[in-house]
Amino acid sequence: MLGDTVYNIRACLNYLAWDLVRAGAEAKPQRRKGVEFPIYTDRERFDRAIQTALPGIRQEHRTIVEKHQPYHVPPGVVITPSVASPPVSGPRSHPLAILQTLSNSDKHHNPQYTFPQNYGVVSLLWWK
Repeated sequence: MLGDTVYNIRACLNYLAWDLVRAGAEAKPQRRKGVEFPIYTDRERFDRAIQTALPGIRQEHRTIVEKHQPYHVPPGVVITPSVASPPVSGPRSHPLAILQTLSNSDKHHNPQYTFPQNYGVVSLLWWK
């Protein structure tokens, strides 16, 4: 269920990204698969990716998206997600960075395996 929650939150941000693109100068971008809400812990990577992630958005929208990027968190900020988890510091401790980590882990590195099991025989009897 956590994976579904993370996926849905990330999807909401991507819907927001599309709304920002549609409101901008390039409502129908050529690289549609590249449109997504950018989340970066590094300023340079954000600057390189913003044109692909949010092509043609208005400057005031870019300013708001940029303002909420994880790379603004100072290195001295530390959180401990749980007793069993190691501390996370700096930009990686930002809520969007944590969301991105959970989302990528769920999609790419931590597949949810299912195993069929035999619980016996099911018989259906039909009576007239």
